[in-house]
Amino acid sequence: VSNCPTNWGMSPLESLDHVHNVILKEFPLGEFRAK
Repeated sequence: VSNCPTNWGMSPLESLDHVHNVILKEFPLGEFRAK
């Protein structure tokens, strides 16, 4: 997961908060398939 504060129209700190509070809830980190 990565942030893009320029395209999102946010400061770098706001974009990190957005990743943690919005994006990671929709796309949680984890292992999708164990090998």
